Amino acid sequence: MTRENEVLSAFEAFTGDYDSFMERTGHVKAIYGSLDRLRKFLKGRVLDVATGTGFVAHELAGLGTVKEVIGVDISEKMLLEARKKASRKEKFVRAEAEQLPFPDNSFDAVTCCLGLAWFADHAKALKEMASVCREDGAIIVMQDDGPMCVGRSEGMKRFADLAAAVTLSDAKAVLKPLGWHAVSDFTVKIDTPQHILATAVFRMVMG
Repeated sequence: MTRENEVLSAFEAFTGDYDSFMERTGHVKAIYGSLDRLRKFLKGRVLDVATGTGFVAHELAGLGTVKEVIGVDISEKMLLEARKKASRKEKFVRAEAEQLPFPDNSFDAVTCCLGLAWFADHAKALKEMASVCREDGAIIVMQDDGPMCVGRSEGMKRFADLAAAVTLSDAKAVLKPLGWHAVSDFTVKIDTPQHILATAVFRMVMG
């Protein structure tokens, strides 16, 4: 089994418990708080990459500045959960982050929360995000920084072990040569002093 299939299998097996797990670990609170600080970058048509059960997409859809949210994920099982809670503003599409099925320059903002560590090719995924985002838009990336505190069971340990060691520094190294620079960069503690959510907002720097 390829790593990509292992990741897909792990997430699909975790679908029923995913939202409650994210609540228990403090991820939801940290992500929602971070999005609230970034309202000025979130407007118009927004793409949420690695949307999972759609809890980020649902929050984005609630912002008055956002007209439409499209969430993409490789897990159809998780997307089914996302669709159950979707508002009229939301649409969910099965797609790989490395092959986004949208025209260039078609979104005002692109978000990716906790996705980088799971992609088969994080650099290719980031380049796809840059392609579909308008030059005057924003790419917002959130990523765990520090040990992932997922629980004591062997199943949860296996889930955490599948995560690649990808950080926001890696995202910056991919996006900077494309003209996208971090204009806002901050961290929020999640469940331990060592475990934080790191966020960066990338904007296109012309010339």
